[in-house]
Amino acid sequence: VIQAVSGTVNAVSGTTQIPFDNTTPLITEGFQLLSLSVTPKAVASKQYLTLNLNVDHSNNNRIITATVWVNTSLIYTHSVNIADTLIAPSGRPLSLPIHAWFDSVDLTPKTVQVRVGANGNGTTYVGASTVTLGGNRNTDYSLMEVLNV
Repeated sequence: VIQAVSGTVNAVSGTTQIPFDNTTPLITEGFQLLSLSVTPKAVASKQYLTLNLNVDHSNNNRIITATVWVNTSLIYTHSVNIADTLIAPSGRPLSLPIHAWFDSVDLTPKTVQVRVGANGNGTTYVGASTVTLGGNRNTDYSLMEVLNV
């Protein structure tokens, strides 16, 4: 590990959607959950972002998608289906893990964004839900630069 950055994403909610269709998500879709600026210390390195979101939606028939962007390039997507009431009856948050790698390429600063949204109207919750488990849950993240050997 060459460098590491860690922090906390506070509980947040939003209504901006990410369609779950046959199109590539856009950087304007969903709502921004996290934005980090990282300057690589080595050209021959990789950046590894990890966090695990607890997500829920005000409607029980939604697919929630997380996207990860480096500058304006989409590098990662992952979705969970809130509609599966056997797994997540209404008000019980689901886990939406993010494990994204990208090459540093050069030593210029990179902006890393995490965005979240559902495929339909209503409110998407991150770190909270319609049943809040006694309160909101924050999410810890880490971004590590590792030598690419």
